[in-house]
Amino acid sequence: MNSTGKFITLEGGDGTGKTTQIRLLVEYLNSVGIKTIATREPGGTELGEKVRQLLRSTADPVSDPLVEVLLFFAARRQLVKQIIFPALQSGIWVVSDRFYDSSLIYQGVMKSCSIEHIMNIKHIVMENFEPDLTIVLDLSVKDMLYRINQRQGGRDLWDNMPPDYHKKVRDGFKKLAKTFSFRTTIVKASGPVDLVQKRLRDMVREKLILK
Repeated sequence: MNSTGKFITLEGGDGTGKTTQIRLLVEYLNSVGIKTIATREPGGTELGEKVRQLLRSTADPVSDPLVEVLLFFAARRQLVKQIIFPALQSGIWVVSDRFYDSSLIYQGVMKSCSIEHIMNIKHIVMENFEPDLTIVLDLSVKDMLYRINQRQGGRDLWDNMPPDYHKKVRDGFKKLAKTFSFRTTIVKASGPVDLVQKRLRDMVREKLILK
């Protein structure tokens, strides 16, 4: 899959501020003349949003991690084929709230689903398609839990996990950043929103715009 636009993914534990930072980053890129859209995982398409609702339900959670992986990748392929790849081919940049790295952490590290199986599914579903840049937003577990508790609206399945769970997720993403260092970097998510956004913009300029 060749493309002309750039594909940026934001990863990290819950409460790290991905949604807010993506919105601000997309606004910034559009303001400097780089046409950019945002999407999220699972979601972004009709199928993806239905999968999102199913997977985040506390009433009837999916218990088999391989089933979770297959659902995520079904939604992921739909998103790539319907939204991401057509945009990139048109020269539009795409910023996504999560991508397949999250499956490696949440179903692989956290639920012991085979990483090899996940990567095999990834190659079947998306061939060699990869983000141009993956940014892991890193935040202490204490701050993550504080932000989760401050959220408005109902809590979902992952919001109710204990501190040890969030620590393992954080450690997993930090290890992942080292494994995929050719495309992945860590940005501190602590501090005011505008400071974190400056860090993100500086990283995007360094890695993609001024490259």
